[in-house]
This record gives sequence, C-alpha cells and structure tokens, in this order.
Amino acid sequence: DYGLYMTYLVKTGRSEQYDELRRSLLKRFATRDDPLLSEFLCALTMFGPADEEIRKGIARHYDVTKHRVRIFEGKNQADESQNLTAMAMTEYRLGDFQLAAQHSDHALSLPFPYDLYIPRTVAMRAMALHQLREDDDARLTLAYCHQQVDPVMRTGPSAFNLNGMGGWDSWVDAANLQREADALMGAPSADDY
Repeated sequence: DYGLYMTYLVKTGRSEQYDELRRSLLKRFATRDDPLLSEFLCALTMFGPADEEIRKGIARHYDVTKHRVRIFEGKNQADESQNLTAMAMTEYRLGDFQLAAQHSDHALSLPFPYDLYIPRTVAMRAMALHQLREDDDARLTLAYCHQQVDPVMRTGPSAFNLNGMGGWDSWVDAANLQREADALMGAPSADDY
C-alpha cells in the first residue's frame, strides 16, 4: 500500500526515499485521468517541498481533482472535503497560499467521513495562514491541531474506534504536517491552547 509506505517514510525521516517514490508514482501515472488516483497523488505526494519536476508532475492530477470537486459540489460533501484537502495541500506546495487557505476553510466547513481526516486539513490551514502573515489565526489553528493530534500520538490510535482514534496512517500524516508547521512557526505553548 503506497499510502502506508509513504507515511512511514515521512514519519521516519527518510526524505530521499519519499522523494524518489513520489517522483516514480507521478511518472508512472502521468497519463492517467482517474479522479480517485489523482486525489490520492495530490494528497500523498505533497508531504514535502515540491521542486519544478514535482510541480509539473502533479499539475495534471491537480486539474483532475479540481474537476472532481466541481462534480461533487453539494452532492457528497464527505468526498468534497477530502478533495478540497488534497487540493489545498497541492496549492500550498505550489506556493498559492491564499487558495490553500480558502480550500482548507471550505473543507473544514463540510462534513468529513471520519474525524481523523480533519487534523491534516487543520495543519495545512495553519501553514497557509502563516505564509499569508495571518499569524494570530495561524497560531490558534496550530494549537487546535495539537489538541487533536497530540493525545492520539501519545496513546496510539485504536484499531477498534476508527472515528475516534483509528486510522494510524491518517494520524501520522497529520502529525507530520503538524511537525512541519511547528518548524515553520514554532510549536504553540500551553498558553495557546
């Protein structure tokens, strides 16, 4: 499963292997127009900085994901929230922080299929707001992310409660983005909670 393996690589700091795998996935699926695959690639290949080759490789999949959001708009909001999060992650890596913040906000206004998907969007929103120099809101958003992620990472997710604490890879993905936000902005203090 590419998703679990990529999560493992990022969590364990194997950035060179992660980068090599995401490049190979983008090349392998360069001509595919499958909306689910495109959303998957937008989400999983954007857990690190994107150089020009990565930006070119993801551009087509971003467009397919964007089109999928328009198809689902108002019909299946749980899928729409996931698509918007994948788009926000891609936009952030492409340097469009305003659109990343807008899509994060829109995603957070919709229902998610499981609560465990929310922290990733919250972390992305915090980083985008920081880049837009909306530091107070960014810090509060990052503190909220810590409130969600830290207890799960301390105790570990439960295999018996998917909505509460299951889905290890989703929590690790959120923790990876949270760690990146902490490095970018500084970890929030207890006063920020």
